[in-house]
Amino acid sequence: MVGKTLNLGGVSAVLASIIITSCGGAPPSLTREVSVSDMAPLLSRGDKATFEPVMMQTSLTAGDVLLYRHSVQTQAGGLPEDQEFIRRLIGFPGDEVQIDRVGGVVVNGDVLERDEDRECVSDETCYEVVFRPTTTTADAVSISLSDQQYLVMNDNRAGESEDGKIYDLIQKKSIIGRYVGEAG
Repeated sequence: MVGKTLNLGGVSAVLASIIITSCGGAPPSLTREVSVSDMAPLLSRGDKATFEPVMMQTSLTAGDVLLYRHSVQTQAGGLPEDQEFIRRLIGFPGDEVQIDRVGGVVVNGDVLERDEDRECVSDETCYEVVFRPTTTTADAVSISLSDQQYLVMNDNRAGESEDGKIYDLIQKKSIIGRYVGEAG
């Protein structure tokens, strides 16, 4: 009888160790194969991208590349619910954002610094962007973000994206993960 109690105690100790390790360790990463070129040159079709999970309490930073799921809340415009997209975070709740004809951005009156192939959301955060040709007929847009909306954009603003637009308005609860690098 003592032997059975000891074995059960050993199993309990092992289970407790697994639970503590799972809860206390790093959150699992998410890997997705990129199926479109919306985020080129950072991510191209066929690349495998790794994301860390984003929770409601996770702090986000302008320039983060996000994996999010289209749903009724993301104003998907007829796309299948639960379709996933990868885009760069540009605007936060309450921001006023203007996007010009070539895909250049102004946030709250501040023009995002850019040259012919790069854009900066801050002095520390710059990334490569493919802007639309200057002959585009696309209209400039002005967007006032509600207290629940984030604005995300493609890095490849020259081509047609899968959903036909270079930006999207999403809610934080639609965000699945933040890009951390290419999967090996």
